[in-house]
Amino acid sequence: MLRSLAILALTMPASAETLYSSNGPFGGFFGLWGADVSTSQSVAQRFTCAIDADLSTASFWIMNNSPQPGARITVTIETDAGTGSASRPSGTAIESWTMDTMASGWNPQQQTVISAVRPQLRAGTTYWLVLRSEALGGSSPVWNFASTGQGYTCLTLLDGTTWQASGLGAELCMGVTGTPSSRADLDHDGDVDGGDLGILLTSWGACSDCAGDLNGDDQVDGADLGALLTTWSAGA
Repeated sequence: MLRSLAILALTMPASAETLYSSNGPFGGFFGLWGADVSTSQSVAQRFTCAIDADLSTASFWIMNNSPQPGARITVTIETDAGTGSASRPSGTAIESWTMDTMASGWNPQQQTVISAVRPQLRAGTTYWLVLRSEALGGSSPVWNFASTGQGYTCLTLLDGTTWQASGLGAELCMGVTGTPSSRADLDHDGDVDGGDLGILLTSWGACSDCAGDLNGDDQVDGADLGALLTTWSAGA
């Protein structure tokens, strides 16, 4: 009997929306299969948000080369490095979690992590869900491929750290949810107000990837201030 991780659905925001979702691992032409996650191979799947949203949860389906559960997994959501087929995880984690593999053998289990810091994911921006493990090959977790669908995946070389270029192929089983937000809600409290204005003003001037740069031009200036003021007191 399959067991999904009952990850406290009551704690999830009621307004959380699906930002990315693959199919499950069952019923595909190749049956149950996946990518090993071990000391010699980390695995990542790319996704792009359609809306600005504060991260709520990330989930994935995973099996186990070992008959015993418990192998440790590190889960991260990372920014993107490169473009197109050269795209790969940047190594810059937006948020990370560590958990044990629930699956015993090739009996897939869905596991879910809940965001504690609620980072904002921006519309049109590419991110990666990344799984790493210190388990040895042959007894390592296995991230399931979806029964159907294609996605951009990325694997490391045998050193377990150097990412190869991504490629469009079988899609890994994963999902991401988030609460729609205003890009100007810089402190993620659900309103655009003086707190957000203060954050914007502290980064005034030329900057790179700073919170107050609402239009992404590497400059916090009047254009960003105007964008913030147009959503003043709006719920995020």
